[in-house]
Amino acid sequence: MLLHGGDGWGILPDRDEALWRGLIAAQKAGQARSIGLSNHNREEVEQLIAKTKVVPAVNQLEYHPWVPSETKDLVRWCQSQGIVVTAYGSLGGSTNQARGEVVSKVAAKYGRTNAQVLLRWALDQGIAVIPGTNSEQHIREDLDLDFHLDPKDAQLLEASDAPASFTRWRNCRTGCA
Repeated sequence: MLLHGGDGWGILPDRDEALWRGLIAAQKAGQARSIGLSNHNREEVEQLIAKTKVVPAVNQLEYHPWVPSETKDLVRWCQSQGIVVTAYGSLGGSTNQARGEVVSKVAAKYGRTNAQVLLRWALDQGIAVIPGTNSEQHIREDLDLDFHLDPKDAQLLEASDAPASFTRWRNCRTGCA
């Protein structure tokens, strides 16, 4: 069960803490196996841990090669704290806008789809991914990720411009996207 929001969604720190304590109580009562956060920056996560002594199992964030460096820093910090990072928005929104010259070139090199390349990029960094689709073909493709990107190809993706049609979510005010 995830607590969504934080300051980027207008949830002030006292309210965020109260909601987090509610999830802690639900977990203790056996109503939730694991509890975590969504769209919380480092400061918000640190405050919740300091006030409750409970480390979230996960922080769900928008994550793809074109997120700002502060998001990549947040991911590394979460991982160093034992907090799993789950990526949403990896394919550019609900209509799969995972297009772009560099993405297509990397996909062709591996004989994969653009979506497979972007999902593999995140998985290679230890990030869980949750792509969404209504198509059986896309579900099968999204599960067929038994390859790894050469680090040079990953760097090419990160250095490229985001596709013009790529949808960016607006999450945190600072520190996560």
